[in-house]
Parts: sequence; structure tokens; C-alpha cells
Amino acid sequence: MVAGPVAAKETRESDPEMTKDRGYFFGYSFGAILQKTGNIDVDIKVLIEGLTDALSGTPHKMDARET
Repeated sequence: MVAGPVAAKETRESDPEMTKDRGYFFGYSFGAILQKTGNIDVDIKVLIEGLTDALSGTPHKMDARET
């Protein structure tokens, strides 16, 4: 049995249902935070683009004033 990040990565890749559940959980949790803090005026397409960029390691597209 492999421990640590390698084991977690193998589990993520081998269970598509767990991957879907995890994605929904994080999406719902983040949406709830936005709602509770009054930040519900967001462009969902751009939000998803930002999430995708962050998860893939792509540098952000904001200039220094926005970060």
C-alpha cells in the first residue's frame, strides 16, 4: 500500500463517482460561502475558468491591482 499524496492521487483517478461527489461538494461549499458573504454577483463562466486555471497550474489573468 502506498501512503501520502501518491495514494490520494491514485484513489481520485480510480473512482469517477468520488471525483464527481468531491467536485459537487467543493462547488456547493464555495457557492454557500459566496452567498453568506453577499458576493453572489459573479459570472459563473468566468468563475469556472478561474477554478480551471488554478487547478491546472495556469497563471492567473488578473493584473497586480486585482490580486
